[in-house]
Amino acid sequence: MSFRPPTGPTRMRKVVLYSLLSLDGVAENPDHYVLNWDDTIDDFLAQTIATQDAVLLGRRTYDDWAPYWPTATDEPFATFINKVRKFVATSRPPIVEWAATTVVTSPQPATEPATTTVVNSQQPVAATATNSQPLAFEPAGTISRPLTELVRDLKQQAGGDIGIHGSIRLARSLLAANLVDELRLVTTPVVADGGRHLFENDGHTRRWRLAEAVASPSGALLSRYQFEG
Repeated sequence: MSFRPPTGPTRMRKVVLYSLLSLDGVAENPDHYVLNWDDTIDDFLAQTIATQDAVLLGRRTYDDWAPYWPTATDEPFATFINKVRKFVATSRPPIVEWAATTVVTSPQPATEPATTTVVNSQQPVAATATNSQPLAFEPAGTISRPLTELVRDLKQQAGGDIGIHGSIRLARSLLAANLVDELRLVTTPVVADGGRHLFENDGHTRRWRLAEAVASPSGALLSRYQFEG
């Protein structure tokens, strides 16, 4: 079974969350429960990233990935993640340089803040300049605004899907804000028995519609869910 992303002129920009999960729902430390990999999982990942032209990352994931991926050869993800525009949500300046990175910080009270515009080859995003600590490298841009507001604006702009990879805390915050449109989950037949789960109990019920599901040769369940409210 092949996963086919929707196409056509009426297709809206979506936030798509891709995650590896254990059988008991753990999303942290996938090397503990992803014990086998196969071509069907590779194809699922390739289909997911093929429609994405922006990625949202949390600071912890950025710090783990920035030293590794620029020299990695693990395809199809290596070429994608190194070239795609990355928005990293952080309260501290990143130390490790990574191409196409835009830093997103929560706005701080300031006297007479100056408004600037961050521009790249894909689209402009309004930003507010602040007198924050200098960055350890020169990013593609710096945006000072709440992440949820930025994501809402990005969804209204022309472009491909907006991906979330890793970044459990960031994923939880956008799930809680109902800003995730689709889940792409790889659930392995291994019980992790410890670690952070993707979904947390926030007291709200949310409905998701199963759009596609297929088992891979190594026993993983590859599923696609669409948010219904």
